Amino acid sequence: MIERDADGFHHPASVDEIVELVKHAHDHHERLRVVGAGMSMTESIMDGWNGRDEPPAQFLALVLDKMKSVPIHPSGDHAIAEVEAGCLLGSDYSDQTGATWNASLSHQLHEAGYALDALG
Repeated sequence: MIERDADGFHHPASVDEIVELVKHAHDHHERLRVVGAGMSMTESIMDGWNGRDEPPAQFLALVLDKMKSVPIHPSGDHAIAEVEAGCLLGSDYSDQTGATWNASLSHQLHEAGYALDALG
């Protein structure tokens, strides 16, 4: 099984690693939580844990910060972007994973000559 990092979170780098963690949580009756950019109402999904501090032992907490790639497939005047789950829309001052503007979806689309239709 993928071990927790020093911060107490699991940082899977592939879908296969996520599958391994989900199976482990199921087999050991552990609660699994994926921590994102904090756009959701944390209290409603974290059962008393704020999602930012080190997770309690009963949680198998995932941060998808190693999954930020955005392969872009041009098709005429538009493109299809395959966005990995750890990619943020833009930079986030409250993000604790070291996310940067250069790794964001908005920047990667811009560099390829595209943008989102609406953002905000």
